[in-house]
Amino acid sequence: MKKLLLWIVVLVLLASAVNAVPPFTAGGETTFVKGLYVSFPEFSDHLKGKNLEINVHVYNISDGNLIDVNKVSCKLYLYNHTGNIFWNKGNMIADEDHFKTTINHENFTLPDKYGVEVHCNTSAIGEGGVSGFTTGVFNLVEANAENNIPILIALVIFASLFIILGMVLWLTKQEKGGM
Repeated sequence: MKKLLLWIVVLVLLASAVNAVPPFTAGGETTFVKGLYVSFPEFSDHLKGKNLEINVHVYNISDGNLIDVNKVSCKLYLYNHTGNIFWNKGNMIADEDHFKTTINHENFTLPDKYGVEVHCNTSAIGEGGVSGFTTGVFNLVEANAENNIPILIALVIFASLFIILGMVLWLTKQEKGGM
């Protein structure tokens, strides 16, 4: 009976270590037949004190082809944690086959959660033109905050193992008539 109880406790402790969080996707899904698919590489953290460079690609939704940057205009907006726009770029700079913008690190003062939104428009597709957008969220973190996470995870794992080992030894000692 004690071994069964021990296994139940061990399984409950191990089950609590499982974390099922759905992955974050930067691009939004669309159901339009005509329109633009706007994308930029996903990133979840950005280090404070470093400039942020965002590269944006624009595709035709109907065929998946890259749109010529000379036929598209894109605007980028940054939101703070309260949802207010604190930085916007009129028309982003076209660079070969994509758009890019570099945001000076001085615009990010507080480690916090920030939002990115990119809107693109073109009159090269369909009558009256089409548009598209994408959004994303990232955290501004201190340079050393990122390095502490693996250490904390390792400490939790080792502490859990020592607790489980201690319980096994204590129950084994109890079965043999100790204490």
